[in-house]
Amino acid sequence: MNSSEDLNKSALDESRIAISSGDHSEEKIRAISRLLEAGLGGVLVSGLVDSAEIVAGTRDEAVSTVMARLESLQSVNRYLASCLMAYLWGIASEQMMHDVCDAIALWMTSEPSAQLRAYLEALLSSTQDPDTRRHIEGWLSNFH
Repeated sequence: MNSSEDLNKSALDESRIAISSGDHSEEKIRAISRLLEAGLGGVLVSGLVDSAEIVAGTRDEAVSTVMARLESLQSVNRYLASCLMAYLWGIASEQMMHDVCDAIALWMTSEPSAQLRAYLEALLSSTQDPDTRRHIEGWLSNFH
């Protein structure tokens, strides 16, 4: 691994641990924000689910655990948590966890912001999966 990959792995591990432990310090929030800016939000969420699955025992329980952790993050930084939930939606959808998918849709549309809209538009432009695209478009249709 080169130094950039080492830094990304370190930042991913640190952010995963921070979200899992509920450490919402300014330093951790900035680190999570940098990962999103670097396009690593999906990698972070996948790592959160994988780590939670080791403890939870099932993928469904892991997704529910990560959803609860992101809801906790929402109380500190709604934008970051919402961006990460967009990635969790895909994993929850694969697991056919409609309750989690519906909860994410509610979070996405409850307090739309220009910043979240811009992030979702960028995510939409880079997403190939038609089902995911349809849901992101639905979330965006609720932004005014």
